[in-house]
Amino acid sequence: MASQVAAGLMTAGMGFVAHEWGHLAGTLMSGGVAHPAKSLASPFLFSFDVEKSDRRAFLGMSYGGYAGTAVATFAILALVPRDRVSGRLALAATALGVAATLALEIPTTIRVARGGAFPQGGVYAGDPTRNAER
Repeated sequence: MASQVAAGLMTAGMGFVAHEWGHLAGTLMSGGVAHPAKSLASPFLFSFDVEKSDRRAFLGMSYGGYAGTAVATFAILALVPRDRVSGRLALAATALGVAATLALEIPTTIRVARGGAFPQGGVYAGDPTRNAER
């Protein structure tokens, strides 16, 4: 049973990793600047440099995370065994991750897309007020 719980949580964890790699890919493909995480203990893959990146790069970073989430979610839905504890736990944890993305990230993306200031602190490095008009 413990191994099934671990497998389910690790599967959902891979969805989170795909989400983070999506953010990084979106950043790089749109010309943005990213820095590696300051610590290996950080759950985030990188920080987005709001001082050296423009609005287009911010939106590319955001959309990349959503794309990573979508790919991982569809893969998990298609591949996990629904008749096992591991599969049901992976599905539940993935649903929780998708809900967190919807609640925490989409409002910020919409605000920035409408011309609002970039977020600051945490995974957003640099001076966000510098890009408010970009």
